[in-house]
Amino acid sequence: MDPSVDPCEDFHEFACGRWNQRQSAQLLQTRTFELKQQILDALYHQDKSESSAMETARKFVDVCQNLDTRQLDKDIQNYAKRLGTVPIIGQTLENGREMPSILDSLELTARYVYERYTYRGNIRTNHQPLALIMTLEPKFTFWGRWNDWPRFDDSRPPYNNCRHFPLSKIYQEADRYVLQDFLFINWIRGLKNAMDTRFKLLCRDRFVAHFYKIADYLLIKYLRNNKNLLPEVKAMAENVRRFFHQILDVNTWLHEKTKAKLKQQLDNVEALIGYGSNALNLTFIDELYEMVTVPQNPTSVELFQFEEQITWNSMDLDVGDSFDIGRYTVAQLNAWNWLGTAIKIPIGYLEPPFFDPDWPLEFNYGLMGATIGHEFTHSFDEQVELPAENVGNDTNEFLEKRQCLVDQFGAVLYPNERLNISLKGDGLAQVKETLADNNGHRVAWLAYHDERQKRYGRNPPKLPGLLEYTNDQIFFLANAQKQCGRLPVVSPDSKWMQFVHPVTRVRINERVKNYEFFATTFKCKLNSTMNPEKKCKVWRRLRRH
Repeated sequence: MDPSVDPCEDFHEFACGRWNQRQSAQLLQTRTFELKQQILDALYHQDKSESSAMETARKFVDVCQNLDTRQLDKDIQNYAKRLGTVPIIGQTLENGREMPSILDSLELTARYVYERYTYRGNIRTNHQPLALIMTLEPKFTFWGRWNDWPRFDDSRPPYNNCRHFPLSKIYQEADRYVLQDFLFINWIRGLKNAMDTRFKLLCRDRFVAHFYKIADYLLIKYLRNNKNLLPEVKAMAENVRRFFHQILDVNTWLHEKTKAKLKQQLDNVEALIGYGSNALNLTFIDELYEMVTVPQNPTSVELFQFEEQITWNSMDLDVGDSFDIGRYTVAQLNAWNWLGTAIKIPIGYLEPPFFDPDWPLEFNYGLMGATIGHEFTHSFDEQVELPAENVGNDTNEFLEKRQCLVDQFGAVLYPNERLNISLKGDGLAQVKETLADNNGHRVAWLAYHDERQKRYGRNPPKLPGLLEYTNDQIFFLANAQKQCGRLPVVSPDSKWMQFVHPVTRVRINERVKNYEFFATTFKCKLNSTMNPEKKCKVWRRLRRH
């Protein structure tokens, strides 16, 4: 915190100021790095005879860490000679977004590869294939945005059936050499991690990603605390769901049959908390990885190909109960919504600094309760089959209210003092996340007050060491501090500006601007920075009595 900052002018700086002075990464990222290292350490501290799958994972880490990374330069050159060229479209080594960093990772051979094996380096002789790739790129870009926001008047979500048709059509239409080069550049992107100088740390990350069932086992058995926290989290999830129901009830712009269908969708969302039923079954885990054979003394490309094979094969590992669907490790410090049918809160996320059953309600609901509300709201990302009556009006009302968030986050300016420019974010690309924040935190706030009233009545206990802050203020502080982080330096082609999550400062500040209860809690004057007169409310807030 930085108490010298007025929370009504810059709540992010008030909540995160001193963290940002000490740290460059978010709290989530910092804790993720620590947890992955603990899992890797646990892998080497167990008896080698305990599990054949663990022994396979150890071999992978050993091979990965001992790989001569300089061999990668030769591998890239050989592949470039065999495949032709590496397309670099509209970028330069000085200000390009991705390819410069990829080439720079090759160190001494970067300029050589660039001049010998790229369209950019041979633009005079390659203008024709360059033009073909430029027509191919937008088609792939368009394909990546196939799943638009849900429309109430669509009967079914355009999910599995429609997804692959445009891609196969592009494959058929594209020149095979152009397509080959286009796919090669994406292959290079995958190899970029292997070129990083922090190679051993990346091997740790790759172990957790590829052998995620083993990582889960190590985390659950050796690293988690032994508190019985699942009942409390499940009770919190149901409390949040109950208030989401009530919020739907008071939204008068929704037709009654539409409300009923949305509430049915909400009730059908399964809250999966903790880990799957086979997570501690070593026999089960050993059988999953029994066909995996780590190559001996591989080149960097051979190791990469082995990892690709594990990735594809692991799609067959999603067996067991419903928690295993989706191929996510429970060491992931996040929650997520699986296709609108389930929210998942893995055991790795149910640890300090994100949750503890012994913590005050303000912390747990500000952190985990808001996360649960956010993920429940994502259940409406996918389209819901609704009755025909009045659906068109519901759709128009919804899109109009949603546009408020699109305009709000799309108007945020990101200054670059060095270039003397200010750039706008992409409010439309971010609207699923900003809407999930907008509603999820409202629901968590209501559920928190309900639970506090049940436990303490009108006189909740003050928190030792934080006596100068009210309980409600601590709720918002806990909520913000999970996302503390610095604003990145922007440039005209900054990729993060198209990310679905706004950057931390924007996400925190723009979110609380829409909460009248935030302004009341911190006594912000009307039209102060954090209390604008116009507020975006897609799902209306209940009045608290």
